[in-house]
Amino acid sequence: AHRGFPIYRVPSQFLMLLAGQAPLLFIAAMYDSNTTGQLGLALMALGFPLKLFGNTLAKAFYAEAANLGSKQPDKIRVMLISVVKRLAIFAVPPTLVLLVFGQEIFTLAFGEEWSLAGTFSEILAIYLFFQFMQTPVAHVFYIFEGQKQLLFLNIQRIGLVFVCFSFVYLMDLNSEMAILTYSIMLSVHYLLSSIYALKFIPKN
Repeated sequence: AHRGFPIYRVPSQFLMLLAGQAPLLFIAAMYDSNTTGQLGLALMALGFPLKLFGNTLAKAFYAEAANLGSKQPDKIRVMLISVVKRLAIFAVPPTLVLLVFGQEIFTLAFGEEWSLAGTFSEILAIYLFFQFMQTPVAHVFYIFEGQKQLLFLNIQRIGLVFVCFSFVYLMDLNSEMAILTYSIMLSVHYLLSSIYALKFIPKN
C-alpha cells in the first residue's frame, strides 16, 4: 500500500502548490501589474493566519488520528467533525469582519492606494472560510490510504481554477468579478471535498 504513496503524493503536492499560485498568474496575465500586486497583498495578508492557526489544528488532528490508526474509523470521523466545527466557529468572526470592513482595514493598515486589496479581501472572505474549515481534510486520505483520491481532488481543484479564469476571459469580466467567480467556485470545491472526506472514512 505504501509503495504507491510517492506516486500519488508528489504530483498531489505539486498541484496543490500550483493551484495556490494560479490565481495570481492568471490575474497577472489578464490585468495590469497594480491589480496583481493588490491581489498578492490580499492573499498574503489573509493566508498568514490561515496557515498559522488552520495548519496547527490540522496537524494536531493528524497526530491524534494517526495514533488511533485506520482500525478506529468511527472515532476519527467524530474527531474530524469536532475539529471542523471548531475551525468554523473560530473562522466566523474574522470572516464577518472581512466581509463588512475589509476595504477599511486594508486602507487603514496599508494606505489608501491599497483599497483594492481590501475589496479583494471582502470578496475572498467566504472562500477563505471554507478553506480554513477544510485544512484537516487531506489528512483523512493519508490515514486511510486514499492518496489516489486526494490526487483526484487536487486535479479537480486546478481544473476548476482553469475553468474559472477561462470563463472570466471569455466573458471579459473585470478583476473584482474574476475574484468573485474564483471565490465561489473554490468555496464549493472545499465544501464538497469535506463531505467527500467524511464519506471516505470507512464504516465499522
